[in-house]
Amino acid sequence: MLAMKGRLGFFAEGRLITFTLIAQGRAIACAVTRDALERHILFRREPDDSMLVKAFENARKRILAVAEEKLHSLRGARVLVTAADLGNL
Repeated sequence: MLAMKGRLGFFAEGRLITFTLIAQGRAIACAVTRDALERHILFRREPDDSMLVKAFENARKRILAVAEEKLHSLRGARVLVTAADLGNL
């Protein structure tokens, strides 16, 4: 199981919500797209940043499960969770 470290951030003009996971003692840079949160968590477009943070928190387990799966399959140093990833659950 992965642990999340630190706070959420915004990147790419608010199109990505960033977070850091700790896996086997390594910090892994991760992000979920704004589009993924809008399509599969909020079911609306153009929410403000506070709504995106709340949506992330409400779907944290789901997002982290996808990030963990992608981390293990890709073995990369970065993970991006997209709308397609959340839609496949």
